[in-house]
Amino acid sequence: MTAAVRRGGGYPIVSEGVPEIAEWHRVAKFNLRLLCGEFLPPATGVKTSRLDLLERCGYISGGKLDKERLGNDLLHRFGVEYLSVFTPIHGFVSSLQRAVLLDENRVGAPFFAMLVCYLLNHIAERFASSEDPNCPASRSCHDESHRVIQWGNGERGHHYLCACGLSFIILDDDGSGARIHPTQEGQDVALAIKILSERSYSVPRLVRMLGISQDIILKMLNGSVAILPWSRRTERAKYLAKWIDLISRCGDADAAYVARPQLYHALGKLLDVLPDILTPRDTAVSTRKRLVRGER
Repeated sequence: MTAAVRRGGGYPIVSEGVPEIAEWHRVAKFNLRLLCGEFLPPATGVKTSRLDLLERCGYISGGKLDKERLGNDLLHRFGVEYLSVFTPIHGFVSSLQRAVLLDENRVGAPFFAMLVCYLLNHIAERFASSEDPNCPASRSCHDESHRVIQWGNGERGHHYLCACGLSFIILDDDGSGARIHPTQEGQDVALAIKILSERSYSVPRLVRMLGISQDIILKMLNGSVAILPWSRRTERAKYLAKWIDLISRCGDADAAYVARPQLYHALGKLLDVLPDILTPRDTAVSTRKRLVRGER
């Protein structure tokens, strides 16, 4: 695990002077502590298993492991070049999942299990020491590619949005310690931004319509959110793009709601994070006007 500084044949094994190099040194020190038999309790204030810690760090939601995001977060932290020194990148996510879901008392896939252990401990330590929420994928509190902003309030607390498209809330409703709860709204908005950009919406126009800063919108446009065939998971992104298009044609959100109220309500939980420009002032008044006209 000293690949960040070791040389082979007079040449570095991996490139020096890249953003990931601090992470390489941290994981080398982490492994040294493991090899020396140091006990590394999770910095959450409670005793947890590996799966519990995965849930607290936002990688398990609804009982399902988000293996793709876990793998992508590790790739962002360490880089493909570094990880390929130790393991083939092809099949990396599947191997990672097998290591994570092993029984706690079994030994197997030690490299992948170590990566997960390092990642979770680092997230937990940072989570416990920082007043401001951090994206689990970020290398540090100052990682600009994972800048987090507060993004409205939901029924269960503050909603946060990261420039990578991840949105989450911080929960502490069972008395066992705070945990990150991922939500779908961030991915919906990131996908809607890409759709609207392909429809010739400029970045300043997207900033005005969505109430999100220009740098975050640019990072989402340059990110890895793909426009895939529609599924239940991405249906709201399609509705959001249509709703913004409708407002642009009608002139404001009130007129758009009169024209197609069902489209507004199809946004579901996205309504919690919509800015004022996308929100009708009084949906009840608009509904009464439609009923007076004999519309449903």
